[in-house]
Amino acid sequence: DGGGALINQSTHAIDATHWLARLAGAGEAAQIVGFTAKRGHAEDLIEVEDTAVAALRFENGALGIILGCTSMFPGSFQRIHMAGRDGTAEVHEEQLVTFSFRDEQPADADMLKRFKGGSTGGGASDPMAIGHDNHTRNIADFLDAIEQGRAPLVDGLEARRSVAVIEAIYASARTGDPVTPRPPI
Repeated sequence: DGGGALINQSTHAIDATHWLARLAGAGEAAQIVGFTAKRGHAEDLIEVEDTAVAALRFENGALGIILGCTSMFPGSFQRIHMAGRDGTAEVHEEQLVTFSFRDEQPADADMLKRFKGGSTGGGASDPMAIGHDNHTRNIADFLDAIEQGRAPLVDGLEARRSVAVIEAIYASARTGDPVTPRPPI
């Protein structure tokens, strides 16, 4: 399909991470430094990266790290880990494993209980284990939005944000320079 570890396997995690960072007040990714490589596959086997890492600086100064790869054995769960001086939230695949804050709120325990369910295991070591539930919900919401004459929950501009981050990682990896992602059109 022409995609490597970032654009093919990591795009949804990058999208969720960037959305959560904006929700937490970090703003947009303002500067990105990225590296890509083929570390687990023969040069003649694939034409794209199987390993990518990036450091991000957000508008408010917050820092982030992205690791996307298909070169690790036996693979690992998709992880989103957000932490700061006032709390930590961590998700492994679909399971919320940490939700702890300095100033606890009454709803925190309910949130952890609600999202602490099991995980499908993703496709870390078995691509056939990748579920389709999220795609099904997105398509259903899109069709409902058309029928109801409303905007979908995730529109093209929102999706463009993660593509801009990925393009900036690739550009930085090519040039060796920090890159500012292009804002959504």
